[in-house]
Amino acid sequence: MVSERRFKITGTDYVAGGNNGVARGVDGGGDGPHDGRMESRVRELEKNVTDVRERLVRIETTLSHMATSQALEKLGGELKLAIEAQGNRIEAQATKIEAVRSDLIKWFVATALILATFAFTAARYTSH
Repeated sequence: MVSERRFKITGTDYVAGGNNGVARGVDGGGDGPHDGRMESRVRELEKNVTDVRERLVRIETTLSHMATSQALEKLGGELKLAIEAQGNRIEAQATKIEAVRSDLIKWFVATALILATFAFTAARYTSH
C-alpha cells in the first residue's frame, strides 16, 4: 500500500503569468538574493526531489513489468486459438469414444447370440 504524502512549500505563492513569473513578495530587481528564505525553500525542494525520484524509479520499475495492450491482445488471440484447438481435440476424442462404444455393443450382442446358440445346441443334444 502506497501512502499519500503531501508536501507543503512554505513561503510566497508563485503566480503563473502574473508579475512576470516572479513570486509575490520577491524583489524583482536582480541584486543579490531576492528573498531571505530562499535557501531554506530550495533545501526543502531538494529533499522533496529525492523522494520524488525514488517514487519515479519504483513506478518505472513496476511499469516495465506490466504488459502492454498489444501484448495482451496478442496473448488473447493465442489463447483463443489454443482453446479452439482443445475443443477440436475433444470433439475428435468424443467421436472415437462413440465408435468404440458402438463396436463394444456389437461385440456384446454377437457374443450373446453365439452363447445363446451354444446353449440351445447343448440343450438339444443333452436332453435326449
